[in-house]
Amino acid sequence: MDSKKAADDWTSFDERQLAYHTTQWKNPKESTKAFEAFIAHRLDGSRRIIDLGAGTGAATAFLAGRHPATDFVAADYVSDFLRIGENVAKNQGLDNLAFRQLDWMEMPETTEFDGVVSLQTLSWLPEPVEPLVQVFTKLRPEWFALTSLFYEGDISCTISVHEHVTGQRFFYNVYAIPEIRRVCAEHGYHIASTKRFEIGIDLEKPDNLDAMGTYTRRVVTESSDTIERLQISGPILMPWHMLLIERS
Repeated sequence: MDSKKAADDWTSFDERQLAYHTTQWKNPKESTKAFEAFIAHRLDGSRRIIDLGAGTGAATAFLAGRHPATDFVAADYVSDFLRIGENVAKNQGLDNLAFRQLDWMEMPETTEFDGVVSLQTLSWLPEPVEPLVQVFTKLRPEWFALTSLFYEGDISCTISVHEHVTGQRFFYNVYAIPEIRRVCAEHGYHIASTKRFEIGIDLEKPDNLDAMGTYTRRVVTESSDTIERLQISGPILMPWHMLLIERS
């Protein structure tokens, strides 16, 4: 598969994507808060970090606000997102947050970043291997943390979503953690820790069933002692996990 061409086919700027990225400036997602807690020790110990697929940089701004001694760069392929994010960050006085247009599939070689993060992006790319290899060979960070849709077993699913009413097409892929582990090992990295993201609030089911939108459903665990919230978007179960990858 030509990952670069496939990514170009669906990457665009529209009002729904804009709303998704900008609402976090005032109301950070629970997943962003959990991700920050998951890697707080690495954020504090790093000099400069780049966020790949950052959109308008709202989640990056949350990290930058929590870790003012660390410099952050919000990077995205869509220049309109970055322009909006720059204006918001300037108004909020975030001096440790910069913005940069960058193509994840054709990254320049640099050693300026000791850490890389990516929130809710990998599963929306056509496949995982080339994006990971780009990070490992072009940026060569000490660590790389990401949150996306993952499965603990050795099964990956390529899920192409087609919203017939809107005409939108995009991916909701679920990648096998063992496959990610193999790619890491081939390039001198290893998965240091993983954690499933379990949301702590209820999300209502959207009224519009013709568009993807995350909601929760409560289920009782096998022991019947606790309640688990499943996250669903449209017809798809969303197995969110957080991964911390480190140089071996």
